Order: sequence, then C-alpha cells, then structure tokens
Amino acid sequence: MCAVCRRAAGLLKQHLPSSSSKSIFSHPNLNGKSTDVFRSAAMISSSSMMQTRSHFTARNNTTKEEENQEAMKRITTRNFHSSSFAASGVSTNTQAEKKRFSAEAAATSTEEQMEAETDLTKKEETKMKKSAQSYMLAHPTYDFGFIEQLKPKHRPPQGARDYVSMFAVWSARKGFDTITSYSHDKSLTKDQWLFRFIFLETVAGIPGMVAGMLRHMNSLRLLRHDNGWIHTLLEEAENERMHLMTFLNMKQPSIFFRAGVLAAQGVFFNAFFFSYLISPRTCHRFVGYLEEEAVRTYTHALNDIDSGGTDARQWAKERAPKLAIEYWKMDEDATIRDVLLAVRADEASHAHVNHTFSSMGTTQKNPFVKGESHLPENFVEPPPGFVPSEENRVAKDADSF
Repeated sequence: MCAVCRRAAGLLKQHLPSSSSKSIFSHPNLNGKSTDVFRSAAMISSSSMMQTRSHFTARNNTTKEEENQEAMKRITTRNFHSSSFAASGVSTNTQAEKKRFSAEAAATSTEEQMEAETDLTKKEETKMKKSAQSYMLAHPTYDFGFIEQLKPKHRPPQGARDYVSMFAVWSARKGFDTITSYSHDKSLTKDQWLFRFIFLETVAGIPGMVAGMLRHMNSLRLLRHDNGWIHTLLEEAENERMHLMTFLNMKQPSIFFRAGVLAAQGVFFNAFFFSYLISPRTCHRFVGYLEEEAVRTYTHALNDIDSGGTDARQWAKERAPKLAIEYWKMDEDATIRDVLLAVRADEASHAHVNHTFSSMGTTQKNPFVKGESHLPENFVEPPPGFVPSEENRVAKDADSF
C-alpha cells in the first residue's frame, strides 16, 4: 500500500466506529460527515500526488541541468585542447612541426626587418635630398626638347656703352683663348674641356654676387627698396657656382690651376666692383655679351660630343653627376651631355636677364618673376612688353654711361 492510501485509511478509522469489521465502502450507515471525510481524503491524495510530481519534475530538471553543465565542460575542454593544438603546432610529428614553424617565423621576421631597414634608408635619403635643396635659391629647370634646339645669338651693339662692353669681352676672350690654344674649329678632349669649363665658371660667378652686394648696400644706405633686382642677381651667382661644383665632380684641378684661379678672381672681382660703382648698366651689358660667348662655347662642346672626333663623345653615354641630377631635376639616367645642355640654357638665361637690366633704369622694377625660367627663343632681347624707363631713354639718347 502506498503512503497516500495508508494516510487516507488512517483518517477513516478515526471517524468510524472501531467495532465495525466491514469495509468502509460497504458500510450502510454512512452519513454526510463520512462523505466529507472521503472528499478530504481524495483532496489530500490529489495534493500529495501533485507535490510528488513537482518533486520528480524539479529533480529531473536538476539532473538535466547538471548533465548540460557536464556537456558544456566537456565541449569547453575539447575546444581548449583544440586551440592549444593549433597554437602550439602539435601534430603527430610534434618536433618536426615545431621546427618548421620556428623556421618560417624566423624567415618572416628577417624579411620584415629588412623591409623596415630599406624603408628607413629611403626616408633618410629623401630627407637628405630635401635638406640639400632647402638652402638653394630658385633656379630654372628646362624642357630638354626646347633647349636642344637652342642656338647662339648676338645682340648688335647700340651706342658707346655697348661697344665698350663688347670690346672688353672680346679682349678677355682673345687673351684666354691664346693662352689655352683654343679655337672654334678645334676639337678638345674631355680634360681640355673640363679645364676650360672650371676656369670660366670661377670667373662667371663673380658679377652676380658683386652686383647683388652693391645693390644691397645701396638699399641699406639710401633706406629704400631695391625693386627686386638683388634676388635675381644672387640667383645668377649661385647658379654659376653650381656649374662649377658639378664640373668639380668630374675633375679635380691641380695646385697650379688653383693659383691661377686665385689670381684671376683677385683681378676680375676688383675690376668689376669699381666698374659697377661707376656704370651699372655698362657692367650688365658686359655680362650679357660674356654670356653670349659662354653659349657659343658650350655649343662647341656639344658638337664635339655629337661628332665623335675625340673622347668627348663618351659624355653622350656617361651618367651625369648626382649633384647635377638633383639640381636640375633631371631623369636618373641623364648623361653628361644633358648636363651641358642645361648649363648652356642657364648661360642663355643670364644673357637675357643682363641684357634686359642694361636696357633698364637702375631704379626700374625688375620684370622677372622670382623662380621662373627666363629663356625666350631670342634670349638677347628684353621680354615681350618690356618698356624702358624715362631715365633709360634720356641716358640712351645722350649716349652716356
């Protein structure tokens, strides 16, 4: 008998006579009280069964929850071991796999380190290039298709000033050509050309610096603006110096050559200095004619390269010095012939600027914009639209200095 039945029977015995030996279900004298007892017993039985069912249900839920937790633990443990397996590279051949992964990691690390070092080197080189250019004044760069067609030109003299300037240039050139046995019809070797280039550039860098210095001092002394001449003149002086630095990358002169440069600088600097104090415009005309001769000299050198009569033909294939490539912003495969084209174009620009300055009044505004290339096809004439000042017209009409 179940516990519920026993509990119901106990309640019935308490309410029925103890002498009765018959079953309670067949008792003839059951009254309303007995009926209530049966109802209570049934309710108690139902309640007890519900409690028992709830108990078993809760127990089953608890058991299932515990089983689920155990399953989750097993899955977590399996995943952990799988992750550890993948991370450590453990396999059936554990030692071999470890060595392979170590070698691959070392190779990857070495490649990354080499790439980082290469990038750092490139950044340092770029920074050095920018630093080297940062202190340079503005200078022209050219279309090589245009400057390839450049030809020597001459401005006919117009008045006493022009004749004096042209005679001074002719005398200086004649004397130097005689000393060096130079002729326009004679082909020179590479060493002979470099000797001539280096010496001429040590002299060509003087006029721009002297003129710029004197105009600077004049501006300070008179307490007024210079009208933009100083910067253009200093650009010219630095440009000529860079020609010299480029050629020195190709040849180092002897001690006797250096002594000759020292003597020539001493004479020419002082002569140009005092001449500029007397007549600036005559000095600019002198420089204009001097630059015309420089264009003619570099054209002769280019013809020697192209004709192939001497070892100068090698310059058509020899790579240009790094300094020249960076200064004129040329292609990396530029040759020395390209350098001579750029130098000749610079000399033509200087002829254009100085012939224009000589046609201007000394207080007239500089017509050249800073940093632009001043190289028209007819470089011996002033720029289009140029009108000389009234001061220049009066001086020109009087044919004075």
